[in-house]
Amino acid sequence: MTRRVPLRHLLFYASPGIPLALFIPPMPAILAAFYAQHTAATTAGIGTAMLVARVADALTDPPMGYLSDATRSRWGRRKPWLLVGALLGMVAMWVFFMPPAGAGNWYFLLGLLIYYVAMTVMNIPLRAWSSELSDDYSERSRLSLYLTTALLVGGLLFFILPPLLAHESVGLLASAEFDLETMALFGWIGIALLPLLLGAACAGTPVGRSAGESQTSIIESFKAVRGNGPFWSLMTAESLNYIASGVSYSVLILALSNYWGFGDRVAIFLLIVVVIQVIAMPPTGWLAVRLGKHRTWGFGVLGQALVFPLVFFMPPGATPFFVIALFGAAISIFQAPHMMMPMAMLTDTADYDLMKSGKQRTGNYFALQHLIYKGMNAVGYSLGYFLLALVGYDPAISGNTASANVGLQVIVGVVAPVFLLACGVVLFRYPLTAERHAVIQRFIRRREARLAITDSPVPQ
Repeated sequence: MTRRVPLRHLLFYASPGIPLALFIPPMPAILAAFYAQHTAATTAGIGTAMLVARVADALTDPPMGYLSDATRSRWGRRKPWLLVGALLGMVAMWVFFMPPAGAGNWYFLLGLLIYYVAMTVMNIPLRAWSSELSDDYSERSRLSLYLTTALLVGGLLFFILPPLLAHESVGLLASAEFDLETMALFGWIGIALLPLLLGAACAGTPVGRSAGESQTSIIESFKAVRGNGPFWSLMTAESLNYIASGVSYSVLILALSNYWGFGDRVAIFLLIVVVIQVIAMPPTGWLAVRLGKHRTWGFGVLGQALVFPLVFFMPPGATPFFVIALFGAAISIFQAPHMMMPMAMLTDTADYDLMKSGKQRTGNYFALQHLIYKGMNAVGYSLGYFLLALVGYDPAISGNTASANVGLQVIVGVVAPVFLLACGVVLFRYPLTAERHAVIQRFIRRREARLAITDSPVPQ
């Protein structure tokens, strides 16, 4: 019978997700806009810094995955790096969220580099740790569910906080804008919560079961990954999903302001999206146990592919905001599996490698996933803007031509669903089912038992 992860361990493990919401989109974009408006940094300098920092960020992922897997300590492989990450995160909050008055392009680059490195040091070990807290197919879905929900709740709190504190009945902030006062408040919250909740996670969650030997080199790990079919199947699905998301969201946010004319309600739209995603998480976890992770995600992308074409029935100037909000809510419901399933499925692909090689490389797999995610996300957003230019849609003007408007509809209602349908095909053919994962785990446990007998001292 499967041993369920106790609720208290789930809560402790997931709790760092609340402050980590300050490190994930849309916060980097909000910080870039904040520096452009409230410091001496220039738009050209910010753009260059973001490109340089992204390249540097990608270079840190493989070493972090390797170091996390190779660490041996009485506190396990992951906990020491989470504590290091908490310290780096505090520095990032101090430097990046509270810039001096004369902060310019070089200051922005320095803050961004510390910010991305801190996120890498925290995020990769935290996600890899889930594979050691349970080796059960369904329990890993629960771990992913709780961490993803904590990230969403953190994002929701940070969206709500500025207007709440700026309300005339409270008056703790002068305005709800992301200005110097608001960003400094976020910085202090991060400085307080990162050590508190990462420390609580380390103290309140067990080290877990760590099977397999440490890998010997980064080169060895890359060679091993090449032969992991389930991993590449998963990465193909995730890449297609990220391209579809990048294309659709890059266009939809512009459409909300320029096409439908609701620029003053973008924040409300995003708030609705996050709230719906939080609500959708528990049912998604329930479905994952009953249908399997890959099928739940597959039905999610098919649902999105059916919703996006509704944009053809939502013309500019004649579509009420509540209809657009319902459209966003439907997309959010079907996107919930993509937010949750890749983490749980990736730990299963690492088990496949562990079965074949006897080496523990979970951290390395999460590092590679991060590299692919960053690249495919950038491809999706770039493709969205390129296609807007191709169809002649200009976000800077209020009245685009009829053909340009149709082009925007095609990008959202046809191009994005094509990538989603391709993703669905890959997911429904995904080889690592719950039954096959159970076979893998039995093999790993039998090998660990044989090694334990071989390594036991001979009686004298």
